[in-house]
Amino acid sequence: MDGRRNSKEGGVELQRGRLSWSERREGGRIAGEVFSDDGLFRLLFPNHALRQSGVNRLHRGLLAAIPVTSTITRAVQHRRLLGCSLWVPPHCWPYPASFYRRSARQTHRLLAAFGLDADAAEPFLADVASNHLRAPHWYLQLLMVDQQHQGQGLGMALLQPGLQAADREGVPCVLETQAERNLPFYGRFGFHVTATTADPTQTATMWTMVRQPR
Repeated sequence: MDGRRNSKEGGVELQRGRLSWSERREGGRIAGEVFSDDGLFRLLFPNHALRQSGVNRLHRGLLAAIPVTSTITRAVQHRRLLGCSLWVPPHCWPYPASFYRRSARQTHRLLAAFGLDADAAEPFLADVASNHLRAPHWYLQLLMVDQQHQGQGLGMALLQPGLQAADREGVPCVLETQAERNLPFYGRFGFHVTATTADPTQTATMWTMVRQPR
């Protein structure tokens, strides 16, 4: 499902496949802008002045390290990345242990450079993971759209690969969101909240949502 199949949606090209180096940099910028106020990143980066850069660099690393088993769909206009989604197919989540070791090393190096505690969010993330569906499912690990292009249907278009695959295979979809404002958006596609996780300081909250196949 990760071939180079393209489609056009309102002048925006939807592409499947790995992100180029320049697209990963642009993806990091988008993430830094749209996710910097989310609780998990406020937990990791208490200093607001450092947060956007930190979120940017974390996501550039994620987009570079994604296993080939996952499906990336990106929205591109005039060769510029406007957003992307990352879907993990059944039986491929969690990722191999080697991915988490590499990711942990990168995160520790990044936060150490900022003088921050890389383990600050570990208990919270462990609680979130405990609520993840155990049955086979498609997992939406990431969905982001550039702030200037939100509200134009790109989020819906980027969701479709996973939703369609899950419906064909007769399995649920799962996602986690840090923003309560996102709940109505995902609800439009049949997602329902199955768990709410908050860290002890009430800095971060994560909503786990599940969608049954149609």
